[in-house]
Amino acid sequence: MKKRKFPYAAYAAAAGLTAFMQIAAAFPALAKEQRLGPDSEEAVTTTEGTEKEYDEATLAKLQDNVLEYDELADRIHLYNTDIQKTWQDLTDNKLDAAVIQQELESQKRRMEKEKDLAEDENDTEQYAYYAAQEEALRAAKNRYIDIVEDYDKPKASKSIRVQERQLLSAAQTTMITYNTLKLQRDVQAKQTELYETEYAIAQAQVAAGTAAQTEADAAYTNLLSAQSSLLSMDASLKTLKSSLCLTVGWPADADPEIQMVSGPEADRITAMNLGTDTEKAIGNNRTLISQRSESFSKNTTEINNHLAVVEQGEQQLKIKMEELYHAVEEKQTAADAARAGYESAVIKKNSADVNYQSGWISKAEYQEEELSFLTKKAAAETAEMELLQAVNDYEWAVQGFTSVE
Repeated sequence: MKKRKFPYAAYAAAAGLTAFMQIAAAFPALAKEQRLGPDSEEAVTTTEGTEKEYDEATLAKLQDNVLEYDELADRIHLYNTDIQKTWQDLTDNKLDAAVIQQELESQKRRMEKEKDLAEDENDTEQYAYYAAQEEALRAAKNRYIDIVEDYDKPKASKSIRVQERQLLSAAQTTMITYNTLKLQRDVQAKQTELYETEYAIAQAQVAAGTAAQTEADAAYTNLLSAQSSLLSMDASLKTLKSSLCLTVGWPADADPEIQMVSGPEADRITAMNLGTDTEKAIGNNRTLISQRSESFSKNTTEINNHLAVVEQGEQQLKIKMEELYHAVEEKQTAADAARAGYESAVIKKNSADVNYQSGWISKAEYQEEELSFLTKKAAAETAEMELLQAVNDYEWAVQGFTSVE
């Protein structure tokens, strides 16, 4: 029997296999041009980082142009530009691997057919060649099956989730800072109103000859200073809002309503256990994990130095955890005191409302009572947010997100 010549296609498949894999990996656009069909692509496309993770009611709430504190994590996950790109890259890489897997399967089947044909023709040389190629392609395909499956495992998205938590921690702090400053701004606005009233009274008294011009000038200076403080606060609030908007996926110039932040849930504080939490923090801390995993020789001196560095880091973290724990205790005491002060201020404000409506106190005196009330209210709400920040700092440290340097 005349020996059959190697088909050109078989040569091309064998010789081009490695090149195909290298090109597809280096240039995902090539793989995208050969993308899977809609059904197959849907099967390997992750829903993480997409709106498919959420029901319609939740999405509507996230998109209502009102930012609530408990929406920060979801908005960062869905709409932060960098996070979205990273999730999309992960999905694209998975699809590219699936395309390569599909191409390898196609090439394997071609080799299998050529092998069977060679067997029918009793061509042992070609049979052995195609059998080897088929086996190599099967091994490569199975490797890409593993790669595709690996993209669905937690480790594939671990770095993205770490980045999300880091952004969430920063966004929480920014939102707390924004609301704290907004409370201060409200107090300053009321102070400005009082200075406007006092300046108007001083001007009237100067006109009536019952006050010197210097008194009116002093009142005007107070007013200008208060107005300047308001402008400065407004500029700071705008900067904070812009930063927060970018973090949660809005344009920098967006103007969503940023809702007030309340204090932490009581069970978050009661669940704190310094001893247990410190052990968790040591196990989770990324710096310590990196230090523990550093390679070193078996030289006794180097081993001892390495262990000393790790021990020092753990001791520093233990001290940090104690500081954070006591900070929560201090902020809780301060919040309780501020809350009591606010409750007392409410009583005085109600009395001032009655007195002013009855004409028993002047406008300036009433504005002073309003200012006192707003100051105590702001102090109470600020204390609650400072307590929340302290609890956040403690919990982030437990999860491994705190410096030990």
